[in-house]
Amino acid sequence: MEKKDKQLANNQVETSFSSSVINTTSASTIKEISKVDHNPRDYVSFGADNLFPQGLSILNRRSSTHRSILNNKVIYSLGRGFITEGNAPLEAFIKQVNNNRESLRKVLKKIFSDWYSFGNAYLEVVLVPNGNPQFFHKDATKIRIHKDREHVIVHPDWRQYEGKKRFAKTLPIYPNFEEIDGAQRAIFHFKQYEPEFCDYGVPDWIAALDAAAIGYKTNRWNLSRLENSFQVSGILEIVGDMSAEDMKKVKKDLAKEFSGEENVGKLLAITKQFSESGSGTTFTPLIQTSDGEWMNLHEQSDSDLVIAHNWFRSLSGISDSTGFDTKRIRNEYQVAKNTIIGENQDAILSEIKYLIEEYSSINPEALSFRNESPVSLIDLIDVNSIVTVDEARENSLGLANYHDAEKGKKLISEIREEAMDRGQQRETPETQKDGDTDN
Repeated sequence: MEKKDKQLANNQVETSFSSSVINTTSASTIKEISKVDHNPRDYVSFGADNLFPQGLSILNRRSSTHRSILNNKVIYSLGRGFITEGNAPLEAFIKQVNNNRESLRKVLKKIFSDWYSFGNAYLEVVLVPNGNPQFFHKDATKIRIHKDREHVIVHPDWRQYEGKKRFAKTLPIYPNFEEIDGAQRAIFHFKQYEPEFCDYGVPDWIAALDAAAIGYKTNRWNLSRLENSFQVSGILEIVGDMSAEDMKKVKKDLAKEFSGEENVGKLLAITKQFSESGSGTTFTPLIQTSDGEWMNLHEQSDSDLVIAHNWFRSLSGISDSTGFDTKRIRNEYQVAKNTIIGENQDAILSEIKYLIEEYSSINPEALSFRNESPVSLIDLIDVNSIVTVDEARENSLGLANYHDAEKGKKLISEIREEAMDRGQQRETPETQKDGDTDN
């Protein structure tokens, strides 16, 4: 029994969650115990059965569009690294922020993932004597707020918390630190604001819970339809004077020659003797029809998810009739960077910079994200305006320099402009001299 309990603590296996968690696809069912309510438990429940984060986690793994939006928000929020402006101590610190050799970028990737998925993210801050603070990410699904609201409870499996409390670990909420395992430790709680919620944050896409569930359900329906389409294609009724062995042989030959993968194209063969009713061989096809606007429902689900996430279709990997529109991607990224991305970057990084400044001698003022558009500006550049005639001849055509050295050093666009000017001059009619008249 003890060995099994140890395995529980070390290896978390996803199990089916209760029906009440499934019902949390309705945003109105999410409630939080207030400070004036009687709470018989030692933690503040998150959701009707305290498994709301687990329900969100499973939904994140089921809805492909929802998952894509979450992943892209994390990627764009992380940017292309950090700007430190040559601050050597700061650069050294962000390369390894804990004794697990994790960089700040790696830790923040997990923080952003929880932040967007659950509306909550937890960072363990460990103060080391005569050293810089260490930062560790804590899985948001494993943490609940203690009923005293000054601590959090970390447990490997909240489905089994009541019977497995010995696996729980209690940590103070920042700014309070406590000596635990030989170091001062605290949990910094990042949470997204939501009215009526004080202890937990709520993800900004909460209104799209139903849409995410619909997207998953329509995918499952398509899969089920595909599997059930492998069905018998028709009934072949064979009438003749055959022995039992002949009948078996006919059915075997039909199955071998006229059926495909799974049940595709299979025939249900029925053999009859002449003495039975009817005569001749007949074939009755089995036709299946599927009703319902499932594709429209799926597309509406995608649109609702993009809207609820305050996000953009071109940045979500969702295909559109416009195709790969670099101009649209560039423009929508600029809007996202100046709104959603920038706001969430500041919400997280400002607290990280504060912790670095407060508990180390490092100046983090220069620390910022390096944001870059997913598409470059190369398609907006006129190559002819930056390449000379000689460069084009050598690099593109493999030819020697132009025989006119002066023209070879000019940009192609300059040569074109000069040619256009000469052409316009030739097309302008000569003005007649004064006094010239036709006789």
